[in-house]
Amino acid sequence: MKALSTLLSIISLYLFYWIGRSIYISFLDGTATIGGIIQAEYIIACLVCALICFVNCMIFDSSAEFTLAILLGAGFLAYYVPYSIGFVVLFNLILIGCILITIWKR
Repeated sequence: MKALSTLLSIISLYLFYWIGRSIYISFLDGTATIGGIIQAEYIIACLVCALICFVNCMIFDSSAEFTLAILLGAGFLAYYVPYSIGFVVLFNLILIGCILITIWKR
């Protein structure tokens, strides 16, 4: 059950992130900067991951304070750290790690 939930959570993370990013990009006007778009994409990814972690906490009866603190820190970092490929990889590993911690903690 936990392995299937982990797989579905990681797939839904990127699926809902892609949908949220597409909705955000459809509302952009001509004054948006690339930096602002990237920062918003990081925030969207954090919010989607927080929602998935919250749902998994309700399913598996676990607490999410630690996981949500990590996500809050990752979102704060993503807002202020300049864009680089290394940070994108690290950010995605943090999101996947938060899902794994939430599901497999108990």
